[in-house]
Amino acid sequence: MADEQFLEKVFTATSTDESRKLYDQWASSYDSDMAIHEFTAPQMVAERVSKYLENSKPSKTQIVDAGCGSGAVGVELSKLGYLAIDGLDISQGMLDVARKLDVYRELNIADLTKRLDVEDGAYDALVCCGTFTHGHLGHGPLEDFVRVVQSRRTICRHVLSIITY
Repeated sequence: MADEQFLEKVFTATSTDESRKLYDQWASSYDSDMAIHEFTAPQMVAERVSKYLENSKPSKTQIVDAGCGSGAVGVELSKLGYLAIDGLDISQGMLDVARKLDVYRELNIADLTKRLDVEDGAYDALVCCGTFTHGHLGHGPLEDFVRVVQSRRTICRHVLSIITY
């Protein structure tokens, strides 16, 4: 299936199960398909969250990449020196691609529309790139995202909206 067909289908998905199946099918060609569109959001998100964490030591900073997909944001974060990155995604196929990059400490299946199986305040920062779009997440997960991030820390979500509380 061509990338435009995948994009149309994932943007019009009506359930998390449908999204999961589509991303599982798309996983092997997702990165090359997105490269055609010069998708630079992962780099921008990593740079932006790094700016907000400038007083933290990258090697000690705990980051969760919610909706990590194939791992593009994790790669960009690792280039900036971040080592403690965990990834969550609904698609096992995407997690399998991300695992090959060897930039994540842990990778786990998670439905971001439900409460995350993560302790309160477990992370210094949460990044979420490309999931707040058509057929994906509404604003509902933000409350849970805030829960898993330590007080007065950072949440960075695509389209580069920063919430520091």
